[in-house]
Amino acid sequence: MKKVNLSIIILTSVFSFLYLILNFNNLNLSEILVLLSIIPVLFLVRISRNLLKLKIDDTTELIYILFIIFAQLIGSTFKVYDLIGNYDNIIHYCSGVLTSTFALTLLNNTKLENRTKLTDTIFIIFSALAVAALWEFFEFTADRLLGGDAQRVLTTGVTDTMTDMICAFLGSILFSILYCFKKTCK
Repeated sequence: MKKVNLSIIILTSVFSFLYLILNFNNLNLSEILVLLSIIPVLFLVRISRNLLKLKIDDTTELIYILFIIFAQLIGSTFKVYDLIGNYDNIIHYCSGVLTSTFALTLLNNTKLENRTKLTDTIFIIFSALAVAALWEFFEFTADRLLGGDAQRVLTTGVTDTMTDMICAFLGSILFSILYCFKKTCK
């Protein structure tokens, strides 16, 4: 599966770069930056494995890769966020599940003693909320610097931001419930 994942990463990177080159004159700065960022973002799991020595299985890496493709390439580049009403909510919900998966992976890579399902669940949920908040900070900053409206502030005020964070929170809650009842909670 490692080869499949690497193949998807390479194909997506090449596609993004070619799309950028072929459409450069029709793209705004924000779209150019999204396309450029896809390439390093796709390699984050591999970098985490090598630099931080995290044990991240190939299936989790594949889910992460697909998430980046659906969130950045399909959602932003091809403007699916604007075309499909709940696409943004679905992506943020999935981000909550994915962030929770990485939080649990991080916990499992540590040698903490006295872990319980309750403390793990709290860590998982707070990690998902922290990542969701940091993402919204990033969107806000990018909007201000690049003149965009990724947060839909002009049309919805803080509703989009709060909905995004709530969706990520609900994704982490679902993950935590499944994790907690995988075996009986302590």
